[in-house]
Amino acid sequence: MDAIAILNDMESRKKSIIENTPARFEIEDNPYAFGEEPFYEFEIASQVNT
Repeated sequence: MDAIAILNDMESRKKSIIENTPARFEIEDNPYAFGEEPFYEFEIASQVNT
């Protein structure tokens, strides 16, 4: 059984999303987040596009 990669840097996470590879993203809590329903993303502003 293959181990799932743990990705902590932005570029590795982007690459994993684009290539659709299994990975675990360790994300820290953001003390500046509002905790509200998220704003909808505009595709043109996305940092992860194919």
